[in-house]
Amino acid sequence: MVRSAGQPVADCRSATKISARSSEGDRVLRVRKTLFGIDATQTRFEARGFDACEPDVQSHLEGHAAAFVDGYNAALVQDDELLLDAELQRRVAADRRGFAFEGAAMAYTLLDALPLPGRGRFSRLLAGPGAHEPFLIHAGAGWAYARLRRRTWPTTALDPLLQWLHYDGYGFHQVFFARGAVQHVHGARSWDAYGHRAFHQGVGRALWFRCGADPDRIATTVRRFSAHLAADLWSGVGLAATYAGGGPDAALATLAGLSGGQRPALAQGAVAATAARVTARNANSDTERGCAQLCGLTVDEAHALYEKSLDGLVPQEDPMAYETWRTRVQHHFRETGR
Repeated sequence: MVRSAGQPVADCRSATKISARSSEGDRVLRVRKTLFGIDATQTRFEARGFDACEPDVQSHLEGHAAAFVDGYNAALVQDDELLLDAELQRRVAADRRGFAFEGAAMAYTLLDALPLPGRGRFSRLLAGPGAHEPFLIHAGAGWAYARLRRRTWPTTALDPLLQWLHYDGYGFHQVFFARGAVQHVHGARSWDAYGHRAFHQGVGRALWFRCGADPDRIATTVRRFSAHLAADLWSGVGLAATYAGGGPDAALATLAGLSGGQRPALAQGAVAATAARVTARNANSDTERGCAQLCGLTVDEAHALYEKSLDGLVPQEDPMAYETWRTRVQHHFRETGR
């Protein structure tokens, strides 16, 4: 077929428009990263003022933080959740990928909350490639609301059981970036009583990092908080010790001893971490050590306890189903004496 004389000009103009749109899109993405990006060096122990610890433990925990930042920064410039997933699969080791998804959820929640083009990034991530990381994704959204200083958030896209992990993520963020004494961090006054409890579960989770996985430092720090928060704090510690790991068997055994009467809460946190790892299909040696030392269970036994404790719960009808599940698991450990 013979091309008309005017056709190449039209094609050239179309190509120019496409190129201009592409350049504009690239500029917007660069601006996003400039405005909201996190420098990975800001998550290192020295930068945050965290307690010094054994070099291998510090490197292990800093690696998790770096994966979080990697996922966060990648999501800032990639709105397509499937392409983001492919990128994270390529760049982040399997046992750190949950942290990358947590960071991505923070970025998507942040972008959804701002007056920017596009919505529903968080929902698409949770329903799509992040479906196997629901625990970390809900916590990651809480990071965004802490950064935005929001007191409330929409709940339509949230899993009815895990929605409280928003508060957990908020608490983790506040302690991770705290400049002063961590016992003075707090959530919004407008939250209900359980919101503050879930917030302190995240605080406990962050203490594992801030105290360099040192049992004595963790126990000392927990004692500085009000006594009525102890169970929630120890639950968060158990979750981080088992999910993030990095502590040797001896340290975990010491941690269990120092938890005293809150041992069931510590063990319940370990069960929650195991459920998150098994759901994501990335349980590892840290999961095994956490289950053995904090629960006296294997990974399979801990996950079976998680599932059994959900029997009969209808989270869609009972907003406190999450706490009922936690209470059941803790009751199991009180009854068995483990």
